Parts: sequence; C-alpha cells; structure tokens
Amino acid sequence: MGPAKFRITETLCAFEKPRLIAWEKKFGARWLLFAKREQHIEPISDSTCRYYNVDILNGLLAPVVYLCFGNYMRRGFRDVATGLKAFMESQAGK
Repeated sequence: MGPAKFRITETLCAFEKPRLIAWEKKFGARWLLFAKREQHIEPISDSTCRYYNVDILNGLLAPVVYLCFGNYMRRGFRDVATGLKAFMESQAGK
C-alpha cells in the first residue's frame, strides 16, 4: 500500500445490487476527515457494461491526506478496478 500498513474499517452506506456499492469512513468528526467510495456498474448491452467509481475525501485534513497518500490511494483504486475487470472478463461466457 504505502510507507505504513494499517487497518481501516469502513461502513457500508449504499447497496443496490448489482449496480452500486458504497462505503464510508469518518475519522473523528466529519469536518475533520470523511471518505466515501462508490463503485457503479451500468449495463450497456447484454454483454458489456460500464464501470466507474467516485471517491470523495473531505474535511480539514483532506489536503494533507492527498499530499501524503494520494499516489498510494490512486494506485490502490486502480488495482481494484484492474482486478475487477480481469475477474469479470474471466467469467464472460461461463
């Protein structure tokens, strides 16, 4: 992940199977640091779909977190999307 490993427990805040899953985390008070991630899947046709995610990081400490961990966060989010794509492509036609 980054220079240090630590565990963060997030809370599921939205689930609309099979199109949306979202979770969030407050770090202290919401005004201090709040993170939310939504993952969306939209059908395009019977055999294709569109995947995108929305990442929200707000609060007084958000600029510091972006500065210190932004590259690690982007890499982690990209790795999740790449893994999901590979898994779904491996399931196609099964």
